[in-house]
Amino acid sequence: MIICKTHSLRKWFGLVWLMFELNLIGGTILGFSALFKILPKYGVYGNYCLTTITGTVCDRQTKKYQFALTLGICFYGGLAVFLGILIDYFGSRFVKLIAIIFHVTGWLSLALVLIDSGRSTLKTLSFIWMTFGILMFGSSCLFMDWKFPLLNLPYKFDSRLEEIQKDIIRKYIFRSYGRYAVHKPFFLKGPDTNKIKWYKMICKRKGLWKHLTSPLYILVVLFLSILLIPSTFLSVTWYPWVFYITNQNIKLANQYTFAFNLVSIFAILICPFNGFMLGFRADRSHKQKLLNISLMQTISWILSIILCIICLFVNIRFVIPALVLRCLARATIVSGGQAVIATFFPSEHIGTLSGVMWTAWAITLVLVVLMLCHLIQIWFKYIKEKNVNTTNDVITTRF
Repeated sequence: MIICKTHSLRKWFGLVWLMFELNLIGGTILGFSALFKILPKYGVYGNYCLTTITGTVCDRQTKKYQFALTLGICFYGGLAVFLGILIDYFGSRFVKLIAIIFHVTGWLSLALVLIDSGRSTLKTLSFIWMTFGILMFGSSCLFMDWKFPLLNLPYKFDSRLEEIQKDIIRKYIFRSYGRYAVHKPFFLKGPDTNKIKWYKMICKRKGLWKHLTSPLYILVVLFLSILLIPSTFLSVTWYPWVFYITNQNIKLANQYTFAFNLVSIFAILICPFNGFMLGFRADRSHKQKLLNISLMQTISWILSIILCIICLFVNIRFVIPALVLRCLARATIVSGGQAVIATFFPSEHIGTLSGVMWTAWAITLVLVVLMLCHLIQIWFKYIKEKNVNTTNDVITTRF
């Protein structure tokens, strides 16, 4: 009884610790739009500003910042596939060690900005970043999926849960049907996917490719790719939007941008509430779990539609509602999509499946390219069409 209570306390401690780290790291990832007012001080793309009689116009400079942020968002999603494959092979907590290195690099780049502006010294920042690095490294070692027990911690990356469930089913069938279940386990045993060539696995839809080509997976990827566009790229257009709404009031636009960054960080606090909604009475029946996921996906769809409608209004009264809805919509969309992946697909491929899902922007881009190909095809047929002399009495049309 004491051991179970200790394990429960450690799990809650791990949850609180991860929440602290997510807020700390989220400030580095989601705070790039705050640099829109800092980068001009260092002359970044300063040659795109034009000096006129009324003042300095830097619209082209802001567009360059938007383009850089858009590329950063695209590359951020593109790396998710490779990270998902690494998670499947090495475990999620081992990949976290790699993430620490990149975040420390990002902290150092931000530290240089603070030092150059005279707001801090290198000695002070060194102690701060070193403390953060030690805390994150210690938590990675504490909750890492070691192959041997460490401090009797219950944390372990288990990718063979489905195999254990299959063994339980086999034992149940053996008890129910006797020797027939041993000789004919027709729906439990299949060919070893490790011995099949990769191109045959694609053609026969075996292993990972069976789940990648699943209609449910394809639809959840398209669902995520479409609904994430308003909330994701709002960070790109936010500063120019509020700058225009506030009648080019730089001070007020900076205040709204600062509020946008704070809301983006505190959006992580909504995730536990979404987790509570997804897990509400989910252990009682599978039907209840499906109901929770359906409600979450429906709410995310409604929030995204309302967010798109609000951003159409050019009025300062809609800035705060856009902030709140963006915060709720993004957290709900992410949690709903991850819940679908974790519920309907095996855990041994959950890293790769989640990584492919997070490259959903590429799926949308492919659809746009396909639509353009259709236009090119029609115009190409028009150019290649031969001039045919038509008579007044016979006109043949073919569709």
